Amino acid sequence: MLYCDLFVDNAAIWYSVPCLNLVPLKAREYLKFTGELFFLDAQGYQDPTYDGLGTRYQFIYENPVGSYSMIPLDPVPSQRISVVLGNQSCTLDIYDRVML
Repeated sequence: MLYCDLFVDNAAIWYSVPCLNLVPLKAREYLKFTGELFFLDAQGYQDPTYDGLGTRYQFIYENPVGSYSMIPLDPVPSQRISVVLGNQSCTLDIYDRVML
């Protein structure tokens, strides 16, 4: 199973959130992150695995007005992505718990 950590402006927003198909990663509205992140299985309804990242499993950011953008990922067991999402400087760690 994959997990996600999120930092905005170097402040931790969440740790070890499970990455499930079509399930929003942001569990609470009060968290200091604008928008939503989720994974989409482009070939079915499976939860993402690292070997399909960037191809079968797409990582999507939805901004507050409903526009979507894809965050590019590599098919590796652990990665750190720095990206601006909705004017927020974000660092995302995506990792396979088994690999830790």
